[in-house]
Amino acid sequence: ANNMEVEINEEIIDDEVHRMMHQFEDQLKMQGIDLNTYCQFTGTTHEDMHKQMEPEALRRVKYRYLIDEVANAEKIEVSDEEASEEAGKMAEHYGMEKDEFLKAFGGIEMIQYDMEIRKVVDVVTDMWYYITGSEYLPMLGGEVFTILLFSFLFFVQFVFPVLFFAIKSLKSYKNT
Repeated sequence: ANNMEVEINEEIIDDEVHRMMHQFEDQLKMQGIDLNTYCQFTGTTHEDMHKQMEPEALRRVKYRYLIDEVANAEKIEVSDEEASEEAGKMAEHYGMEKDEFLKAFGGIEMIQYDMEIRKVVDVVTDMWYYITGSEYLPMLGGEVFTILLFSFLFFVQFVFPVLFFAIKSLKSYKNT
């Protein structure tokens, strides 16, 4: 994605920065800190944070475009039925009702996007194996490894903490 040249509207980058700031704010809240307190403690402003997050936001948007391009080229789609079935399995795994799980996870669209990313990674991995004969993706450099790592980190950093916080909150709410 670093070598990828694509015109990206500033509003898209700005939207991603705001999404990142909200995710960061949610992480802080899970630790009992609000964003204003964090800014006071670190001596930063919202504008400073916005500027600091812009390069990462641009990188994320480029990766999304890259994933979308692979998905389009390979005609990868996730049907509503596939996503619904996966949501049911995941909800069961976490001991939740499907509707509860979907609300905590961000809706059926997030399930579809997650499944699409996994399918893209499978296609790229298969291509890598076909071309090189190696089952292992390169550990240094290469867009393939970066996409895998980015997808994993995104899920672990932002989706899991929110999901577990939501599950914990729902369970404690049910027990009251």
